[in-house]
Amino acid sequence: MSENQPTVTESDVLNFLQQNPEFFTQNKDALRNIEIPQESGDAISLASYQLKDLREHVAKLEGQLEQIHTVASENDTLLRWYLELTLEFLNYQQLDALVEYCAVQSIDELKLDAANFVLFDEVCKPGKHITISTMEEAQQNIEPKLFVNKPFCGVFREDTLNFVFGDQADGIKSAAILPLGNESAIGLFAVGSKDPLRFDSTMDTLFINYLSSLLSHFLARLK
Repeated sequence: MSENQPTVTESDVLNFLQQNPEFFTQNKDALRNIEIPQESGDAISLASYQLKDLREHVAKLEGQLEQIHTVASENDTLLRWYLELTLEFLNYQQLDALVEYCAVQSIDELKLDAANFVLFDEVCKPGKHITISTMEEAQQNIEPKLFVNKPFCGVFREDTLNFVFGDQADGIKSAAILPLGNESAIGLFAVGSKDPLRFDSTMDTLFINYLSSLLSHFLARLK
């Protein structure tokens, strides 16, 4: 090869093919002879490679579609449960009965391992799913971030879990903790799972925010 002959680079080849899209149509033999190296060391034809790539892309799209369908189904189930919960709340005249019902329903319908209310200033009597406390006691025992009037999901310190779940705290690995109260704090509602991945800080909190608002409304009305 002459030293003065220009070197053809990958960029030159790409530019040529982009500027001459008819090249392989006019040179079908060249297309048939192209082989693509594989990680296994073998080589396959361009047509086989394109077919393999297409199948992988379709499989990926099918996986994404299945995930979208699963999320949509879960959201539909949650929405129906929230609507039923809202209607059922209208039948309650006693605060303690309402929160006990909500806690049991949360465990059963959402397939959780724990649910508990921490209510301030003795707005009702303690119960299986009700802990009576004060704001000051809560501030001493749970993480400060839980007092910014928005729900938090994820993994919490052991002392926080022990305080918000009481006797139900054993084995709880992840949780969602909801603030209760509109104009003033009424308490907290905590739901937990033994699955460390059930609740995490990146999950969508749309329905959790709705439940927090719903409970705050009814608790303020009944306290």
